[in-house]
Amino acid sequence: PIIFVITVRKSKVCAVGQASEAPIPISTKHVARDLRLSPLSEAHIREILVHAKPEAREHPAVDLAVHLSAGNPSYAQEVLRAAASSHEWARSATEWDPLDHEQVRRVFAVRLVGLSSDELLILRGVAVLGRSARPRLVAELAGLDLPAAARLAKESYRRRIVADEDNRMIFTNDAMREYVVSQMSVLERAATHLNAGRILEREGGVSAGALATHFFLGDDWTRCFSYAMEAATLARDSGGNAEAAHFAEIAASAATGGDERRVALVLRGDSMFALGDSQAAAAAFSEVLNTVVPPSLAERIRVHLRLAAARIEACNWLAADEALGKVQAQILTVEDFGARMRFKAEHASLVLKLALRTGDRDSIAGLEHLLSQLVNDLDRQSQPEPETAMSIFMAAAVLESLTGSGQKAVRYLAAAQPYLDLVRPGQLARYSGLRGLVRTRLASWDAAEADFLKAREIAMRSGDQVALMRSWNNLACVSLGTGDWDAAARRLGE
Repeated sequence: PIIFVITVRKSKVCAVGQASEAPIPISTKHVARDLRLSPLSEAHIREILVHAKPEAREHPAVDLAVHLSAGNPSYAQEVLRAAASSHEWARSATEWDPLDHEQVRRVFAVRLVGLSSDELLILRGVAVLGRSARPRLVAELAGLDLPAAARLAKESYRRRIVADEDNRMIFTNDAMREYVVSQMSVLERAATHLNAGRILEREGGVSAGALATHFFLGDDWTRCFSYAMEAATLARDSGGNAEAAHFAEIAASAATGGDERRVALVLRGDSMFALGDSQAAAAAFSEVLNTVVPPSLAERIRVHLRLAAARIEACNWLAADEALGKVQAQILTVEDFGARMRFKAEHASLVLKLALRTGDRDSIAGLEHLLSQLVNDLDRQSQPEPETAMSIFMAAAVLESLTGSGQKAVRYLAAAQPYLDLVRPGQLARYSGLRGLVRTRLASWDAAEADFLKAREIAMRSGDQVALMRSWNNLACVSLGTGDWDAAARRLGE
């Protein structure tokens, strides 16, 4: 006997039951039976995919295929085949982008077949609003009342394109959300983001970062700059330097004037420096000085000093020395005594750091008189600025540990201690690190290790990658000093 097996979708015109009514002679030898097949479970789909391609087990395409398949193994295998044929598969599985492949885009498109323009409008609203896609806001963005929007969303829920989570509409798969956004025209996308930003701004309780993103994509530069700077500042103050750098870059792009761009670039430079990307930090500071000239002498000096610090960390010694040389004469022209002293202290600290990195003994010797003078100036002030006092005492302590008495260096560190509660976390990490360095020169290994561990803890909390790497290196030096080679190698590796 010959058995014909025909599989069709319920959405097609011809269903299995109708096929059995076709003009085919029906007898005991010819029987048509309607079998309703349930979708396979996600576990079964995953098992099929891994069995077909074992090396795909950890590839993100497997998760995507499972989500998109809706229980259909053919769809799942189509997604996986597209991933396997991608050059990204061999290079780096985590970089594979499903939207780069026509086969996968066709799978996305099939999931949307049959949805009306109004139903697609709801999906676009959910895609643009993201984590803020509460049903009421989705309806408002679509220009509909809530009951009408709920009716239009039913089919998307049934197809498992979207789901409900804590009274929010979410896509069951991020790639599907990105596909829906990609099908919008540039003008439609910008208008939707702009409306979403306005609705969320009026609603309240939405992060500055989310609003900045909506207004950036909606071409409202004024609102975008304001919210992006707010988001960047909040992120920086809480130790989220990567997020701060991201929103500072958005703010710089949205800036409508030189002053706005300058402020954003300086914030981006500071954040990239804290992340350990000294090259990007130097590029931001250089742009400030070359294209958006700071309006005041004090601001120019501050940026020059930051540029020098970034170049030192990037091991660009000649450029760092050039930046320090340029700013030295400018510092002397600052009229305000407190500001001039602050700039002198920061300049001296950077000169000392550069000299230590390059082994320039002449520069180290030349700093002795300057730092001694700055210490005397501090003694004459009733309430010196905490940051300035810390910089001076720490630089003097390091210099003294190199050229003079270790005990005098310890006294300088003790003089800095009253200011610890008044300075930024970065200064605290620097203080602990420098005290550890002084103690290593005195061969006080246990005390030095405690200082470096504290500096590492502060750096980890504040997200300061430069201070964190320095702490690991210093801890490795302690291990070398005590003869523990294995611990030194482990710490250098970390």
